Amino acid sequence: MVPKGECKIDIGGENCMEKRKRVMLFGLKDKEISMLIKSLPQCDFMYSEVWTDIIAVPSDLVIANFEELDEDSIDAIYCFYRDIEPSPEQIIITNVKNKQKIKSVRYVENLFESETTARTTVLSALHDTMRDVDFSRRIVITLDIMRKICIHPGITTKELAECEELSERSIKRYIDTLRMAGAIINYKDKGWHSEMAIWDY
Repeated sequence: MVPKGECKIDIGGENCMEKRKRVMLFGLKDKEISMLIKSLPQCDFMYSEVWTDIIAVPSDLVIANFEELDEDSIDAIYCFYRDIEPSPEQIIITNVKNKQKIKSVRYVENLFESETTARTTVLSALHDTMRDVDFSRRIVITLDIMRKICIHPGITTKELAECEELSERSIKRYIDTLRMAGAIINYKDKGWHSEMAIWDY
């Protein structure tokens, strides 16, 4: 048995794609902000006039116009995104001369050419963000299943499914993945056991 309260790890849940997305806006004109709000009603927009908010305020996506920023501020932002790579957070930048190759940075000069262009570009960036988040979530679930099998020998597929809020079929797929990665996991006496003592508590 898994002790009550130990089951669920909050990592976004199965419906994380359905949550409203937080989008930070910096340096945009009023008409550009209005275009985004109109074409992307599923997003919550935050506007800032302070460039450090790009770094300090958590968001799913940043859309920034760097036209008025000095080189030191731009370099600080680039440094931040290099330091957190690989990161699911994306940033779309317009009006910048100094472009650096960073995975999470997109340079789009014609972002506000039309509502369709703005919507398509933003949704594409958000899709990449959530894809990375989903990949990370799957890794956490896989490791959590391994941990539970190690510290609760004999735990059943049903108990694991209830803990992770997944189907029993999904649990078996995760265990197959662990086995293919070299984990020694066996099913005996109607429960899962592992010979790998990787957790001592």
